[in-house]
Parts: sequence; C-alpha cells; structure tokens
Amino acid sequence: MSSEKNSLNELKLPPVSISSKKKNTTISIDDLNLPRSVVLKLAKKVLPEHTNIQKDAITALMRGSSVFINYLSSAAFELSKLSARKVILPSDVLKAMENIEFSSFIPRMTEELELYETIIKEKKDAIKLNKNSSTVEIKDEHINKKMKTDGDETIEADLDQNNEYNEDIFDDEESEYKAEEMEDEELEK
Repeated sequence: MSSEKNSLNELKLPPVSISSKKKNTTISIDDLNLPRSVVLKLAKKVLPEHTNIQKDAITALMRGSSVFINYLSSAAFELSKLSARKVILPSDVLKAMENIEFSSFIPRMTEELELYETIIKEKKDAIKLNKNSSTVEIKDEHINKKMKTDGDETIEADLDQNNEYNEDIFDDEESEYKAEEMEDEELEK
C-alpha cells in the first residue's frame, strides 16, 4: 500500500536542474500544488458567505486544480509543438480545452481573456498618454490598483465614484510600502 501511495504522490519527470549541485530530482505532486491561500481565496469567492471548508477539502482542491492545470498545459504544449512554436498561446489553451473535452468552459474563458487584454491595453494607454496627468479615466472596475511605469515609479490608483483613478506617484519604497499596507487593510474589510 505504501508503494502505491508513493507512486501516486510522485511524478517521474525528466531531470530538472535546480542548481548546479542537484542534477536529478523527483518532483512530487505537492511541489506542483497551487498556494493554499490562493485556492482558499478562490473557493471562498464562489461559496456562500459563512461556509467553512475542511482542511482535507482544501487539499483536494489544491491537488485537483494542480492536476488539471498540468494536464491542460501539457495538451496546450503539444498543440504549440505541432505549430513549431516554443511558446504556448491563448489559442493553444482554448483548443486544448476542446481537445480534453472541457469545451463548455471556452466561452467563459474567451470572455475573460478579452477582458484581460482590454485591461492591459487600457493600462498601457493610460500610462503612455497621461504619464504626467493627475487623473486617468478608465472605464473598467477590474483594473489592479498598482500600475508599473517605464521608470522606477509606481502609480497608485484609487477608484473614485466617477470611475476616475487618482494617481499618486511614489518615488521611495517607504511610501509604496505604506500604500500596500493600506490596500491590504481595505481588502480585509
């Protein structure tokens, strides 16, 4: 029984060079798991408000999601290899979803991908056009609060009622750290 458990928990992968001292390593499924906090946060977003999740259920979610992501990544990589590319494109992932018979998720994934691309484009445009401006008008509520500029500056954006983002440019790390603390406090509320 213990040998069966070991074979289920360990994947034999080609040697991975982590450092010059370690040439051949065995990667266990636990090494490939998503962070517990991320899985818990995602699970709590879709469950009713005061639902508790047992420790074993979180572990099952972590392992299941890791296996799914690895399976999907492998299928997408095969498609990119067929196209003689070394990079996996979003189209490869969507086609892989169809190939592994999860095509019912494709419309939602396409919608989220388009939203993500729009957000990234708006961020880049806002930074380029309004680098010296005090406010930037952006219509999307899903935009992250921090945007990195080309220089060493960080732009901190706070959502007003009119969907305008007020920017405060922080040049020193202390101000940036304080802004991150304030952001964390807002998330906890």
